[in-house]
Amino acid sequence: MRHILVCEANDDLIRRMHGEAIVVKTNVAGEVGHFARVINESNKIHCIEYTSEEPLAYIELYEDWKGFPIHVMSPSLGKFMDFIVKRTALKELQVRCFLDASVRENYVDLQIMTSLGIPGGLWFKGNDIPWSDFKDIMAFTVFPKVYRADIEPFAFVMQNFKSDANILFPVKNFDNPYRYLHVDKDENVALTSEHLQRGEYLFQGLEQLDELDSSKAYLAWKKQAHRPFMKITDCGSCPGWRICGGQLAYTLADNPGCKKAMEELIEAAEIHQSTKTQESKGVELCQL
Repeated sequence: MRHILVCEANDDLIRRMHGEAIVVKTNVAGEVGHFARVINESNKIHCIEYTSEEPLAYIELYEDWKGFPIHVMSPSLGKFMDFIVKRTALKELQVRCFLDASVRENYVDLQIMTSLGIPGGLWFKGNDIPWSDFKDIMAFTVFPKVYRADIEPFAFVMQNFKSDANILFPVKNFDNPYRYLHVDKDENVALTSEHLQRGEYLFQGLEQLDELDSSKAYLAWKKQAHRPFMKITDCGSCPGWRICGGQLAYTLADNPGCKKAMEELIEAAEIHQSTKTQESKGVELCQL
């Protein structure tokens, strides 16, 4: 499967791509609709990621956002009554709203937001993740008692989990080198956004994407990615590494707790998969 390309908001770069699925990142709300249209001139829009410094209740929504998949990254929900005013407009859009995972209040706000039908997600900005709240909202999402919109990364894990395969849920949106690659205006291609910022490139030139499977740098990364799990380490001994892949290892020194959280998440995924299997088998009953 061909990789999805992730880039900053740059008209010229996007127009140099042809026939690609693209994610564009911007921190200007008024640019969202424009770049969605630019992508669709000769490519396919995968998502526009809009990052705001304002709480969700106070971001400006535009008419030309309609019809395009958008991720809104926001530090918090804002005042509840102000959010309620914006809720109807948000529901008319293809928007998933991510809140800062290091803020405890956001876990309650995510429950409220998704209960009102707005899809949500955890935005992993730092390492101060309150793991007890993480596990609570996981249970809220995975074992719902009533309908609610889903919350990432739990929805991704539940939808993609297989007992005999590994998946890598996006701790940082679109930082998954198995599915996404990151590109700058000079056509430098990197594994993740951080690799791109550090200047650690796979290669330069969009034409080399056709030869990715034979790229020495990409093959070397795939080999190295599994090395931490070949020996006894905090990640290597974690039952949840099949869904995390060590992405949360940066939290271990100051905030150990991800191992227990990932263990419970993978257990929930196994229960969810088992329940779906039983439901799909079904039992044919006599109709009244």
